[in-house]
Amino acid sequence: MNNRTLQQSALTLVLGLALAIGALARPAPAPQESQSMKQPVIYTYVSLFGVPRANWTQYEAADKNSAKLMAGLVADGTLISWGNGALEVHEGLNAPTHVSWFSSMSVAGLMKALAAVRAGAPPSGEINYTMHADEIQMSTNYSGKPGAPGKYLLVQEWKPKPGHGDEMTELFNKHRKPDLDALVADGTITSYSWGTDLIHTDTPGTVSLAVEFPNAEAMDKFYGQIVTMQDKNPLFGIAFSSATEGSEHRDHLLRILDSGHK
Repeated sequence: MNNRTLQQSALTLVLGLALAIGALARPAPAPQESQSMKQPVIYTYVSLFGVPRANWTQYEAADKNSAKLMAGLVADGTLISWGNGALEVHEGLNAPTHVSWFSSMSVAGLMKALAAVRAGAPPSGEINYTMHADEIQMSTNYSGKPGAPGKYLLVQEWKPKPGHGDEMTELFNKHRKPDLDALVADGTITSYSWGTDLIHTDTPGTVSLAVEFPNAEAMDKFYGQIVTMQDKNPLFGIAFSSATEGSEHRDHLLRILDSGHK
């Protein structure tokens, strides 16, 4: 991206967001409801870390040690989900290698969880991170399969052209959401979330689609569905491209190391 670096991007919806998305364990809406249903806002705090390769085992072990804390925050209702992931497609020097996230139905819930995480954090200086950044994302357009574990997370980002943000969302709701709801219903994907930044640390407007998969084979079906949709409705791709800045599009693929939800 031109102005928006990876560490400032919405890996997230993360993760973000969505990642945690299955968190709500909400069944996919019926097709006639998919464009009109109003859903509560999910807020997701995303932390991105550049971990030197020599410290990957140490970092991932520390993440596993935080599972008890995260599970407690889910149990008391502070959070609806949490997770840790590692980028499967590395994105260059000074880019993140690992991502952690947690989601809540309120910003207050995020801040309570963040305070608990900081209180239990190991002493600084144990790992010489190459980068670190945080984001807060929000989404009101999502679906997930109750209890379904995720293994991979794909985050796709687009920047709407000025004045085309509503058009882009309408195109998503009409052409992509019904297919994604069907993939949730048949178990091909664990969850998805469509959202954007809550706290803007760069030029606002980037929109993210986060899709969680139970296995690698499900990704092939996901991409195959996109090809089928474009074959049936080639005008969708033209309309979507005309509403977005093509040079700003980015994809991020993560392997989920550990996660939990209510």
